[in-house]
Amino acid sequence: MKKQTKGFLLGIGVAAAAAGAYYVYKNKEKFVKTEEVVNPDGTTEIKRTYVPLDMDNAKAKVSEAYKKTVDKAKETWEKVEDKIEEMKESKKEVAEDVTEIVEDAAEVAETAVEETVDAVEEVVEEAKAE
Repeated sequence: MKKQTKGFLLGIGVAAAAAGAYYVYKNKEKFVKTEEVVNPDGTTEIKRTYVPLDMDNAKAKVSEAYKKTVDKAKETWEKVEDKIEEMKESKKEVAEDVTEIVEDAAEVAETAVEETVDAVEEVVEEAKAE
C-alpha cells in the first residue's frame, strides 16, 4: 500500500512539473522578453531580458486578496452562526409542538379513561340493581 501511495504521489509530482514546464514553454513571452539587435558588423543577435517583477504591486495585490479572504471568511462564519441559531429556534419550536401534542394526547387519554370508568361504574350499578 505504501509503495502504491509513493508511486501515485511521484506520478502526480512528475505530471505537475511537466504541466508547469509546458505552461512556461507555451507562455514564454510573458516571462522572457527577446529583442533582436543588429551589430555594427551586420550580424544579428537575440538579446534576452527578463520581465521585471513589481514587488510593490505584488504586495498590494496579496494584501487585497488577503483582506477579501478574511472578509469572505467573516461573512461565511456569520452565515453559519445565523444558520445555527435558526436550527436552535427550529428545534425549540419542534419541542414545543411535540409537548403540545403530548399534552393533547394526555387529555384525550384522561377523558377516555374517565368515560370508561363511568361506563364501568354504570354497568356495575345496573348489575347490582338487578
